[in-house]
Amino acid sequence: MENFRTTLRCVKLWAKNRGIYSNVLGYFGGIAYMILVAKICNKFPYLEPNMLLRNFFSYCLNREWSYDNPVILVEVSNDPMYGIKEYLLYI
Repeated sequence: MENFRTTLRCVKLWAKNRGIYSNVLGYFGGIAYMILVAKICNKFPYLEPNMLLRNFFSYCLNREWSYDNPVILVEVSNDPMYGIKEYLLYI
């Protein structure tokens, strides 16, 4: 969790210093950067922030950015009982 926070702070600082931190102007905002950093942290959970930053920028550089290729953190399910099944297991 601490590596995630540190990496996210670095990415936000980088974006603010370059003037590309504003969803009002069409750039990524805080939530978008948070999702991207979370994606990298999920992929590489044991890396230090410096290596997470390296992988973050590599991911962003090499990714095919389009509306039909979303960044997802977990698989999306069309099953209406998806969340309920896990809940019922704990009851």
